[in-house]
Amino acid sequence: MSKEEPVERFVVSGIVLDEKEAKVTIKQVEDKPGIAGFIFTRLAGANINVDMIIQSSSEHGKNDVTFTVEKKDLEEVKEE
Repeated sequence: MSKEEPVERFVVSGIVLDEKEAKVTIKQVEDKPGIAGFIFTRLAGANINVDMIIQSSSEHGKNDVTFTVEKKDLEEVKEE
């Protein structure tokens, strides 16, 4: 195997579009233990279902946290 060949090959078997989902990004979140847990515990306490979560890391001690919720919950997420 040459260095240019990928070790793993991914096969896409399908794509789904869910227009009932909304993406939320919280920027510049402190990179400290428990912060993401606090965010998602608060949303769970408000009965807001979080689907996908992506957390980016930064060299400067701040992260962006992105997640999806149902569009019907978007305004309540903003209040929380």
